[in-house]
Amino acid sequence: MDIARRRTIIRIILFAVIIATVPFYILGFILLATASNDDNGGGSVQPLVTSTPLGGGITPTNTIPPTFTERPTRTPIGNLVPTPGQFIPPIIPTNPPLPTVTPVLIPTSTPAPTLTPIPQATNTPLPTNTLAPTNTPLPTNTPLPPPTNTLLPPPTNTPSPSPEATAGL
Repeated sequence: MDIARRRTIIRIILFAVIIATVPFYILGFILLATASNDDNGGGSVQPLVTSTPLGGGITPTNTIPPTFTERPTRTPIGNLVPTPGQFIPPIIPTNPPLPTVTPVLIPTSTPAPTLTPIPQATNTPLPTNTLAPTNTPLPTNTPLPPPTNTLLPPPTNTPSPSPEATAGL
C-alpha cells in the first residue's frame, strides 16, 4: 500500500470514532443541564451517627466580653544580642608532591618497507601425454569342480566323562 492510501484509511477510522462518541457527549450535556442544584449532592440521606457537642453537660455562665484596644502597645522583649560567632575550621594548605622526572623515550627511525620483487617467469615443462586407459578383460567363467561323494564315518557310542570323575583331576 502506498502512504497516501494508509493515511486515508487512518483518517476514516478516526472520523468514525469521533462520530461514534458524539451521542455520549450529547447525553452528558443533557444530564448536566437537568441535574438538581442541591448543595448536599442531590438525594436526602439520613445520618446514621449523631454527634454530641463538646461540653454538652456544662451550663453557660456570663463572662466579661473582651475589650477592644485601639492601638495595642508593644511589650519590650529586651535588647537583641549579637549573632554568635561561627566556627570555620582552618584550611591548612598541603604541598602537593613535587613532580618527578619521567624518562622520555624518543622513537628511533624505522626502516621503510622494502619492495618485494615480482618473481620471474620460469620455463616449467608441460606434462607429457599419457596413454589412454585400455579395457581390461573380465575374468572368464571357470566351472566349479563337481561335488564328491565322501562318506562320513558312522557315529560311535563313546560315553562322555561324568562330573564326579573329572572333579578329582
